[in-house]
Amino acid sequence: MTFDLAYAPDGRTLITGNNDGTVHLRDVGTRTRRATLDISAGTVYGIAVDAGGTSLAVANSDGTVQLWDISSERRTATLTGHTLGAITAAFSPSGSTLVSSGNDTIRLWDLDAGRATRHICDVVGPAVDRDRWRKLMPDVPFHTPCSWTYGDIRTGGPARRPRFRVPPDP
Repeated sequence: MTFDLAYAPDGRTLITGNNDGTVHLRDVGTRTRRATLDISAGTVYGIAVDAGGTSLAVANSDGTVQLWDISSERRTATLTGHTLGAITAAFSPSGSTLVSSGNDTIRLWDLDAGRATRHICDVVGPAVDRDRWRKLMPDVPFHTPCSWTYGDIRTGGPARRPRFRVPPDP
């Protein structure tokens, strides 16, 4: 049974969310199923496509909202936070924010990776270990974004080194 459906912005793809935990991508012109995404998170209650037609948000009965890249048909993130199921989702016009609702709350998700990384660095400090990264961003490959090696995450510039002032000779 289909619970939600949406057209991709180009009008050529119809996307359906189903009670069997799948999402189907259908070619409107040929009326054929182009792909099936196995969500594996219970019933798919809601789906949303971003304005660019590149990202798909899937709201699930297990409380997660999954983000998928439509062209590669790969999951890019799993957002957790709804305890009683996620029912609907919608992208902001810019695609930088996602809103989802469930039986318990409405959540706003910042999808800007740079801002999310800066926030993690602010919270956990300069060293994020593999285990902490996996808990905070389970679908993103590990790297050390807050270290000196990767530059200054706050400005996007080169790494800032500590500056020491040498007192003048007496």
